[in-house]
Amino acid sequence: MEIAFTAHTILERISSKRVCEMALRWNLQGQLDQMQQQLKSAMQESFHDQNQVVELLRDVLSEADKIFDELEVHTLQSQMQPLQRLKLSKVRNFFCSLQDLALRMQIGSRIRSLNSRLVELQIYWTPNLRLLRLSNQHDRVLMHRPYPVQRIDVFGREHDREKIVEALLGLRNESAISVLPVNGIGGIGKTTLAKMVYNDARVMRQFQLRIWVNASRVFDVNKLVEKVIKSASGNEVTDLRNLNEAELRTMFCKVLLTRTYLLVLDDLWIDNEGQWNELKRLLAGGHGNMILVTTRSESVASITGTVPPYHLGGLLDDDCLALFLRKASGEGEEVQNNPNLLRIGAEITKKREGVPLDAVVLGSSLYKETSQCHWEWIRHHHIWDSGRNAISTLSALKISYEKLPCYLKVCLAYSSVFLDSDIQIDKLIQLWMAQGIIHPSTGCHEPEEIGMQYFEELRSRSFFQEMEGTHPLFISVCKMHDLVHYIAEAVVDGECATIVSHSQNISKYVRHIALSDYDLSGKELPRSLSDHSMLRTILFPVQGVGPTSTSFVEACISRFKHLRLLDLSDSCFEVLPNSIEELKDLKYLDVSANGYMSSLPNAICKLQSLQTLRVAYCTKLEVLPSYTENMINLRHLYMTTRQEVFSDKVMGCLHALRSLYIYSCKNLVSLSDGLQHLTSLSTLTIVDCPRLTFLPSSMKYLTALKSLSIIDCEELTLLEWQDIEGIKMLRSLVIGGLPQLESKDVQCLRSLQLLVISGLPHFVSLPRWLEGAACTLQHLRVERCPNFMAFPEWLGDLTALERIEVSECRKLTSLPEGMHGLTKLKELTIDSCPKLSEACQSMDKSKINHIPKITIDRIFIK
Repeated sequence: MEIAFTAHTILERISSKRVCEMALRWNLQGQLDQMQQQLKSAMQESFHDQNQVVELLRDVLSEADKIFDELEVHTLQSQMQPLQRLKLSKVRNFFCSLQDLALRMQIGSRIRSLNSRLVELQIYWTPNLRLLRLSNQHDRVLMHRPYPVQRIDVFGREHDREKIVEALLGLRNESAISVLPVNGIGGIGKTTLAKMVYNDARVMRQFQLRIWVNASRVFDVNKLVEKVIKSASGNEVTDLRNLNEAELRTMFCKVLLTRTYLLVLDDLWIDNEGQWNELKRLLAGGHGNMILVTTRSESVASITGTVPPYHLGGLLDDDCLALFLRKASGEGEEVQNNPNLLRIGAEITKKREGVPLDAVVLGSSLYKETSQCHWEWIRHHHIWDSGRNAISTLSALKISYEKLPCYLKVCLAYSSVFLDSDIQIDKLIQLWMAQGIIHPSTGCHEPEEIGMQYFEELRSRSFFQEMEGTHPLFISVCKMHDLVHYIAEAVVDGECATIVSHSQNISKYVRHIALSDYDLSGKELPRSLSDHSMLRTILFPVQGVGPTSTSFVEACISRFKHLRLLDLSDSCFEVLPNSIEELKDLKYLDVSANGYMSSLPNAICKLQSLQTLRVAYCTKLEVLPSYTENMINLRHLYMTTRQEVFSDKVMGCLHALRSLYIYSCKNLVSLSDGLQHLTSLSTLTIVDCPRLTFLPSSMKYLTALKSLSIIDCEELTLLEWQDIEGIKMLRSLVIGGLPQLESKDVQCLRSLQLLVISGLPHFVSLPRWLEGAACTLQHLRVERCPNFMAFPEWLGDLTALERIEVSECRKLTSLPEGMHGLTKLKELTIDSCPKLSEACQSMDKSKINHIPKITIDRIFIK
């Protein structure tokens, strides 16, 4: 990743409060001031074509980063020392003081050595060039421009949609399963076209079941089977980990073979015909079933197709320009009314001959940019001079990447460790935090909020995309187009690597590795990593594949002492070693979905730098460790245990906790009263706890709580929940899978912005307490409530509403007259509500004419 960014990060660490306090105590301020001046001088220079200098400077920066990690750990430990020293004898306290003195001398010596190396490097620095200007304030602060939320824009694909739909309907009388491949280059719009076909009214009438699956880069039949089952069941099936292969395939057949279906396999990659035949044998049978495959590989199209593939070409010039301008101007008209910008935009889009992704990426990079010089910079970029054969979608992505501020470049580069399509956004931000690439804000923003702003900026520029469908637990999920992934891999400068074999050559500068090959399976550490002691990340990015032995974990811990992130999810080792305490710099630990581990060592509580701990879906885990008072930095906890009651002592010590996720605790009957000490907690999620009956009164102390989700807790009643003081500041509330929603008409939710009500069989009407959020509620979603009868007339009083979604509420017949009062409503989505859908296209049509975007049964009305 960019060496200048690393230097800038170290400058920030030098001036941080913790380091300044330690430097004052240890008399190191002079040495740190010298380092600061040397680094600022280095950042003003260019090292173009000076690979030796870059390598030497990278070594210096790596050592400096290591020193500040050690200082941070020592600072955290010193916060615990007053309590610990009360328990120690005078002799032991004396030796602790000697250890502090020894560390002080060692750190001072290492900083002096680094300063000497920086002085020696100055002879190489070129004084005239100024390419690494990260001291520029523009690159250090957050960009607060209001980027638009990405949505699918469809231009000029109606003809292609008609051809595909006609082909599918023409194959409906075939006795065997039919497969139609859509083939085209990356970024040409294959996925967008497939979505248009998938949501076409004729297709919806033809097929009893429609299934959308985002195929993985690594082809695995069982993983595809899991995705098909979840999509076909409406994501109601969330955990298939305990099923063996035979049970999984039996469920697959039951789901598919009883109904006529259309299966979309988006972005499919396979290596040989044998892999496809294995999947096709499971899919065989059923009159009129069809598969639509999108792929850029002509070989895949040839192997899979039972009919000739549909080759997708580029957009017409006018359609491509319209898409470009939509992304560049947003809802404004300044760009549209500027003839010079229109002319330049037309010249830019012609350079890429109708590739929609290029239009989106380049347009997004100019969002609301009305300065002509910025547009001309793209038009005259040297990359267009590379020759026609060298120009590709990667060219547009590279140009857009160049326009990113440095902090976003680094975040995007690090994101290359994700290989599969699904990326949980909260996890992505926590990984950025663990690597120290989220800059502290000058305001009072939490790092998680800053990380979300980073993500939104990258998404607005189309480096991340929204996922098709909804995650079953209402978790925000995105994906990275594989061309974007290629760009991210290309710019990591050797620091990130994907390990696919034991014999692979790995750069000596690698700091972050992803183990992705199924043959490795976490049995032993790849030999190629034997000399890479400075690793910061070990990650298993392929869903369902993790380490299979304790010896692998032990090897990681013993060899890589400077890890900041260790993701061992989807694993099946039995014991997390006590040696985990040696990873003093560790900020992120994930051992989720381990079905063998029954306990965590108390040694884990010595990880004072730890920010995120994930032990969700560890179905045999009995309890959490008891000595959590040392985990003073823990901000996010995801857990599954077999406890009936959480220990007050364990919960009460986690004062820094910002989010708590409780999953599948089958024995849990009561939450801890220790919750009252979690005064910084902003997110609480409780999922699949069937014996939980009430929320404790101690929740009244959770005054920072902004998001509450309660899903599939069948014994939990919420009658008294509004008496809880902490509820009043909620911004997001998700209630799903409860027997009913009884509550008082206390209008206490005066800050609520999002309400989701899902899977409540006895839910009849919206509760009156929602009126309390009349001025704040922006997004209302009601789904899978079979007895939901009608919206109340006071719905029109919720004047802040911008989005309403309703699905699978079959008794809902009409919308209230008060819809006219919802002047801010931008989007109305209705799905699988036959009576309401009919009403909205006839007698209720006048009630919704003012809404800019209406989708009924997945058909865009306007």
